[in-house]
Amino acid sequence: MTIRKLPALAGAALLALGLAACGDDGGDGPDAAAVAFFSALNDGECDDAAQYVHLTDLDFGEVCPLLAAQFEGEDLNPTVDDVSEDGDTATVTMTHDGSTDEIPMVQVDGDWKVDLDFM
Repeated sequence: MTIRKLPALAGAALLALGLAACGDDGGDGPDAAAVAFFSALNDGECDDAAQYVHLTDLDFGEVCPLLAAQFEGEDLNPTVDDVSEDGDTATVTMTHDGSTDEIPMVQVDGDWKVDLDFM
């Protein structure tokens, strides 16, 4: 992944950021991991967010502050339309401001993570 993909990451994260507003159902599925990731990102807690992200080509410690800055002051309220799992991958489908996006998730060592490598 190159730094040129940062806008795509930001766009997907922007749509998914409001997932935190939907609340954590206490589960351990991809939706709960997405909620935890975007909640931490929204709070600017990059160390907490890092445990819920899969990213191999870039250092998330460098990417996170850039993503968090793009969401500063945002009041997001997307709707989670669907969560579909297929083995160790999943897709969280959300709608925000009339636009629908799919957030890729991957299971790594038994834990669900937002798959930023895929984005």
